[in-house]
Amino acid sequence: VLPVQLPWSSVQIPQFFRSWESQGIGDEEAILFAPWFTNGAGADPMLWAAVADARPRMVEGYVYVPGPDGRPRYGPEPGVLATQMMAIQDDGATASLDAAGMTAARGELAAARVSVVIVGPMPHRDLMVSFLDDLLGAAPAEVEGVQIWRDVPGLLSRIGAPLM
Repeated sequence: VLPVQLPWSSVQIPQFFRSWESQGIGDEEAILFAPWFTNGAGADPMLWAAVADARPRMVEGYVYVPGPDGRPRYGPEPGVLATQMMAIQDDGATASLDAAGMTAARGELAAARVSVVIVGPMPHRDLMVSFLDDLLGAAPAEVEGVQIWRDVPGLLSRIGAPLM
C-alpha cells in the first residue's frame, strides 16, 4: 500500500465568531444562519458555533428525524424559507417568492422565534443577502466578516408581518 494524500478542506471562520462574547447576542436568542444546513452540506455554521463555544442557538442543524416514509431525514421537512435558501445557496437561484411566499417565510421566522439572522461566507452570498434584505425589510449590519440582522421580531413588525 502506497501512502496517499488524504483529502482535506478548510473553512473560513469569520472573526465575528472568534469574538462571540462581545457580539451582544444572548444565549436564549434563536439564530438563523446562512448557509442553510442540509444533508451534510452547508455545515459551516455548526463549525462557527463551535468556535463561539457552542453558544449560538441555531434554528437549523444536523439531526436525524423520521421522514413521512419512515426513512431518516436530515431535519424536518423544509418549509418555504428553507426551500428558498437552499435554492439560492445550492443553485444560485434568484429569490422567487411571491407575496404569499414571503408572508409564509416571515411566519416561519416568527414561529421559530428567530431573533437574529447571520450570513457568513457561502456560495452565492450576495443573492442570499439580497433575499434576506427583502424578507426582513432592512439592510444588514456588516460586522467582522458577517452580515447580521438583529431584532428580527422588530423588523417583521415594522413591515406588518404577523408575529406568533
